Amino acid sequence: MLKEFFSARNSKTLLFVKSIEDRENLQIVRLKGVIDASTIPEIEKRMWDNRDKRGLFNKDILLDFKDVTDIDSATVAVLVRALTEIKHKDHTLAVINVTAKLKTMFEITKVEKLFSVFDSEKEAIRCLKEEITGMQ
Repeated sequence: MLKEFFSARNSKTLLFVKSIEDRENLQIVRLKGVIDASTIPEIEKRMWDNRDKRGLFNKDILLDFKDVTDIDSATVAVLVRALTEIKHKDHTLAVINVTAKLKTMFEITKVEKLFSVFDSEKEAIRCLKEEITGMQ
């Protein structure tokens, strides 16, 4: 379902999505390019238009910012909104490969403690699995 969320009308993935990996309890969304005020409206439109569709946000989501070249404060706002939706469904939104700029924006907007931020994909997957199984 998340793949459908990020698909353009012509069924191609949107410019800011490099790939989506669907696992049993986790979806890894690898972002790329610029994610800012010009791309955020499309993300938000898809989020709110699809929020009641069955399957959307029904897994933990790991966002990979490794190939993101630029972001702005609109990115933080949409991440907070997505986090709210995901938590409402008892799932986690985690991020990896956070750019220095995004980290600074998290700190300035005082939302850094809301997100699960991991240094590596391996660490994120391990921690999310532990959270799911309750093995902390």
